[in-house]
Amino acid sequence: MCVSASSACIDEYLESVLEINPDALAIAAESDEERRKENIRGKLHGIPILVKDNMATKDRMQTTAGSWALLGSIVPRDAHVVSQLREAGAVILGHANMSEQVRNPYDLSKSPPGSSGGSAVTLIIGPAMVAGIVGIKPTVGLTSRSGVIPISENMDTVGPFARTVADAAHGLDAIVSADVRDPFTLVSDRKQEKSYAKLLSEKSVL
Repeated sequence: MCVSASSACIDEYLESVLEINPDALAIAAESDEERRKENIRGKLHGIPILVKDNMATKDRMQTTAGSWALLGSIVPRDAHVVSQLREAGAVILGHANMSEQVRNPYDLSKSPPGSSGGSAVTLIIGPAMVAGIVGIKPTVGLTSRSGVIPISENMDTVGPFARTVADAAHGLDAIVSADVRDPFTLVSDRKQEKSYAKLLSEKSVL
């Protein structure tokens, strides 16, 4: 009931979620049962995550990049980062809307700037800065763009939005990886940190 009520409110006022995974509740229930049996898949086990609508998900949802032109699009495989999120135990809750359709939650007459507006708006109920949330934009090549509908080859990068720095760091840990389908990840001079979350400190850098 709570999920349905929240989804209806988002649909009516913000339009930040394009599609809800019809299998999300069943997957979440399965994750809960696995947790009860102490069968934990990873650090994101059972955590619901929305992915931007330009990230391919091989399930019963469409991947359209928020465009009528791709309505009905069925993809052959998950985007690399989506498969990593699933491996970490995340529940793919749905697809976040993009660009023109999304309304700014602080002023419904305005738009949150950027194609990640739906992701940012849904999290806080232009992206992170105007939505009051934490966003990490990784260096190009740190995370794979394979299976992500492109905007700019030299600037596109996949990173997490979250309510806290710690949550964002754990999200980044789940998706950092080399991928043969994205050559940028193979030549990147990225630091091979075992965990970005472990680098967190309560001390200010200022």
